[in-house]
Amino acid sequence: MEPYKLVLELLMAGIALITLAVVVGSLYFWKDRQTMRKEIMDVAEKAVKKDAKEIIDEAKAELAQYAQKFKEEMEQVIRKAKNKGKEVEEINEKMKEKFDSVNKKVAMATPPSELETDREKEARDLLEKGNEFYNKKNLDSAVANYTKAIDKNPSYARAFYNRGNAYNDKDDYDTAIQDFDKAIELDPKFARTFNSRGDAYYYKGDYDTAIRDYTKAIELDPKFAEAFYNCGIAYKNKGDYDTAIRDYTKAIELDSNYAKAMANMGRAYESKGDKKNARMWYKKALRNKEFMTDSREKKVRQWLENLEE
Repeated sequence: MEPYKLVLELLMAGIALITLAVVVGSLYFWKDRQTMRKEIMDVAEKAVKKDAKEIIDEAKAELAQYAQKFKEEMEQVIRKAKNKGKEVEEINEKMKEKFDSVNKKVAMATPPSELETDREKEARDLLEKGNEFYNKKNLDSAVANYTKAIDKNPSYARAFYNRGNAYNDKDDYDTAIQDFDKAIELDPKFARTFNSRGDAYYYKGDYDTAIRDYTKAIELDPKFAEAFYNCGIAYKNKGDYDTAIRDYTKAIELDSNYAKAMANMGRAYESKGDKKNARMWYKKALRNKEFMTDSREKKVRQWLENLEE
């Protein structure tokens, strides 16, 4: 064989071997690369799972810590609320007593109407002027202005009601009843008119009629504590102490600081010969002495002292 052909064959064989080596090497490299990639993915997956678990565990721990802190804060708030509850209730009841003292004044006022006529507006202005005199205990001037309001608007139920209250305070009960009758004719759903007319009959000594009016007031307004109290007073004066106690109890349920009702509850029990309950209710009334006048407080203390003797 000629030398150059031998060299050429050797060269071709060398190229083939190199090519084969490259192919084989590439195959091994690709396999190693896939294996490496899989191993990397496995490691990464394990790392991710581990990190996720750690994150979840940390989140759970933080959430538990937050929940515990929130629970402790709420328990503290509840403890403070319990401690402050009585104080807040006492403040609220004191304010309620003040509101109760002006309820009559509010009831005596009437809001303006968009459809009111000029005469109705004049009547309302006169009523408000009468209220100012009434609140200052200037009853004659109050009656005069209520009368002018009625002249302007003869269908003004509130003016009749207010004038009736003024006559009640003037001890002119018959005239007061006439005004209350007219007010009820014009507005039969106003509970306070029945209560006030009941007062007029009570002061006249007509307890049965007073009770009927107080009962009607309660029917129209079942949360009318004053009407229950007044009904109790009328029953006590009739000698029906058990029914009086029933009505005082309802008044106190509606107004837990109703000191007058507590004091009269004591009187009713004392009249029944139950000194133990009488003493208890006198003491309860005195614990609410801020809701009593000085003269009534003095009277209740005297009743209690008489029982202690």
